[in-house]
Amino acid sequence: MKKVIFLATLILLQVASAVAQPGSLDSSFSNDGLVRTKIGSIGGSYARSVAIQNDGKIVVAGATLEGSGLNFGLIRYKSNGIPDNTFGKKGQLT
Repeated sequence: MKKVIFLATLILLQVASAVAQPGSLDSSFSNDGLVRTKIGSIGGSYARSVAIQNDGKIVVAGATLEGSGLNFGLIRYKSNGIPDNTFGKKGQLT
């Protein structure tokens, strides 16, 4: 009986943690916890993948509507969410 109660408690804890509310945004990241960067002159850009480098810099890969069509785009941010101007042109490559 003790094993059944213990197992039921573990299951309830797992279910409770699965429906828990997410944490709040880190306001030290890009002043409000969010970062939005337009790539290209036309707009219509979107992110597809994010990677964090060993040095804490964040690389975002995606696509942007530019000139003749859809192009590949990269943006690199510092760990605080500010674009890394040492990467490409103002932190961006297309």
